[in-house]
Amino acid sequence: MRMLRLSAVAWLGFAAFASAGDAPATDESASWQAGAASAVITPKQDMWMSGYAARKKPSEGVALDLYAKALALKADGGAPLVLVTTDLMGIRRNVRDAVAERCQAEYKLPPERLLLNASHTHCGPEYRPRAGR
Repeated sequence: MRMLRLSAVAWLGFAAFASAGDAPATDESASWQAGAASAVITPKQDMWMSGYAARKKPSEGVALDLYAKALALKADGGAPLVLVTTDLMGIRRNVRDAVAERCQAEYKLPPERLLLNASHTHCGPEYRPRAGR
């Protein structure tokens, strides 16, 4: 579920950029295009919290929503770059690979042009398998 939401934000950011169309350069300096999107990624159910090893039970409710935000940038003649930031402890390799694969398949965005970032928040869910939980 989390991977689908993260993928959706990356796609939204790139789609917002792609739908802007190509703007012609008006002088010798580069002309930039940009698109942005955000999505709430707060889990719907209580979950174990990331970074709380001593905790004996999952979270209890939500104080503030968690977000994923995407920004797509492109200068004239250059390849697009998509940056996605998330309110998560980290991004697992398999999630990054799946998001990169879907972005490449749908938008022809090479994996090296996609940056996924996590804020390292301790207020987000633990989505790694945990022994005994």
